[in-house]
Amino acid sequence: MRLYLYAALIFFSGALTRPFSGNADSFVDSGESPIIQYLGILLYALALPILAFTAFEGMRRRRRPAPIMWCAIAVALWIGASILWSADPAISTRRAIAYAGSLMIIVTLAFATPPREVIRALVWITIGILIVTAILFFVDPTYAVHQAGQIGVAEHAGRLRGTFSHKNEFARMVAAGFAVLLLFGRAVLPFRKLWFAMLALGVALLLLAGSAKIVIAFPVALVAVWLVRVPIAPPYRFLVLVLLGGPLMLVYASGMLDAAIEAVFGSLGRTAGMSGRDEIWAAAWHSIARHPVFGQGYYAGWANEAQAEILGRKYISLGHAHNGFLETLLDLGAIGLALALIPLIYLALRAVAVPPGQVERLQGLAAMWIVLDLTLNFAGSYLINYNDLYPTMTLLLCLWFVRLDRGTIDERSLALLSAPPARVKRRPRLAPGPLPASEPGVAHPSADV
Repeated sequence: MRLYLYAALIFFSGALTRPFSGNADSFVDSGESPIIQYLGILLYALALPILAFTAFEGMRRRRRPAPIMWCAIAVALWIGASILWSADPAISTRRAIAYAGSLMIIVTLAFATPPREVIRALVWITIGILIVTAILFFVDPTYAVHQAGQIGVAEHAGRLRGTFSHKNEFARMVAAGFAVLLLFGRAVLPFRKLWFAMLALGVALLLLAGSAKIVIAFPVALVAVWLVRVPIAPPYRFLVLVLLGGPLMLVYASGMLDAAIEAVFGSLGRTAGMSGRDEIWAAAWHSIARHPVFGQGYYAGWANEAQAEILGRKYISLGHAHNGFLETLLDLGAIGLALALIPLIYLALRAVAVPPGQVERLQGLAAMWIVLDLTLNFAGSYLINYNDLYPTMTLLLCLWFVRLDRGTIDERSLALLSAPPARVKRRPRLAPGPLPASEPGVAHPSADV
């Protein structure tokens, strides 16, 4: 089962797609790599008997599926139903099958694998990606770094991408692993120095990737982790958020927000229009307005009308809307977006509602994950991706909270997900010297009796 776990997580990370595609220069996806496709089919097939056994055990113990599980199934069914009105039924059918297979793997990891094993695997996979990327950066920089002559990615010349097709893919996967490494690495790794070294290496590689989304998201994610770990009741946490939001509202009302945004994005080599994303989003909204409720089919919405509008206006071909929420509206309409947001809302509520100190690390990971997921979907399209680590971890964390409620998490995993035990201060040793005199007739406490 451990081999299956590592294979599934590496498959979801996308770290092997480009090396096995045979095309190292341009942007590639899993559809261009037969080996990755065969690995996905194998993982789907192996998940079936494990799921069948898990479902049988659940029925035998009379356990009903949790509401969040029904929500995940509803998303998969809605994706499948979108084939009926899809602008491209062939591609929607292939992608819907892949999404269903991806969901099977996620449920398998959630219920057939202890959470501690998933965390350990993520930590070691992250370390592997960091070390391999660092070696490639020095040994073969033309492979590890975007080059000016590469098709589809030349505008990112000089940015680190490692074994990934795009520097944003590298940055978001390293950011995901970095979050797990930050919260759980000290408990998993044998040496503290190794933990510090990997954190430092992760920060350095993320800066070399130059992904503005990650640079903006991580400080906010750290604040979110601190907020859920503060031992205060949920209503007071909401009050803290209001107090933090007050100054931002004053800045907005004073008209200084635009200048602040320009300054922040300018320091990252971007503009307030997010490098032309505002025009991309405008084209997406034009297409959404024509199909607001049902969308245009899974993975067919952008390619139908919005892409043609951008191609006619900018003379470039883009593969997605560069916004996960707009992409979902294009593909699945308002109904699909509402279903897709339920796991994120559930995860946010659970991260805040659990009393502090019970599962402190799990709360921190949930808070950090929500911030990263929302931020990345603001400038990229990952909300309903199939075979992707971000939707995988979102649902996986939700199901871990379900298992926590039902008491089915093993003790070792629960200890890992909880706060580290408090250090007991040693009592100071008495200075050497003669014992103090005792009262007459009363033996000294240190005397032998």
